[in-house]
Amino acid sequence: MKKRTHLFFSVFAGFFLVGAAVGCTAGFFSSRGSLVQQQNRIALKEKGSQEGIWQTRDLQIEYAVLREKNRLSLSGTVLLDRYLTTGFSILEHLFLDLYLLDDQGRVIETKRVKNFGYRRWIPIDKMIFESVASIPEGAVSFSFGYHGRVMEGGRSGSADDDSGGTTWEFWEVPK
Repeated sequence: MKKRTHLFFSVFAGFFLVGAAVGCTAGFFSSRGSLVQQQNRIALKEKGSQEGIWQTRDLQIEYAVLREKNRLSLSGTVLLDRYLTTGFSILEHLFLDLYLLDDQGRVIETKRVKNFGYRRWIPIDKMIFESVASIPEGAVSFSFGYHGRVMEGGRSGSADDDSGGTTWEFWEVPK
């Protein structure tokens, strides 16, 4: 009986520690309250549509936004910079996020817009996205963020070959 009680408490403690670690990790990696640089912010119109180009050293996003009350419809195309498309043959992944910002440029809310494929060959014709987001109270601007990785294939050159090869990670996230 003593062994069972000890086993029960050991298992319970293990689940508790894993749960606590996952909960803390989620909060630790949150962008809420992080600052987006002025040049990366896009002012939200009170209503109607707007189009534009948001560009960083790694990529360019051609976007269209339609605001209807507290709803934001977003669509666009992502184009990787030349150094990523000429130096590498495989897009390992690209996560595109939308950040809704307060009047100080701090993140109020984050929404994952799109996960662009797993190990797609470059050149990629078009990386198109569409998304809808609720606009939280106090949001006056938005920005994009991303995290991606490209690679040059392993020994076989196949997109599924993890042996050898070179990878390059690129990102733009609030600080």
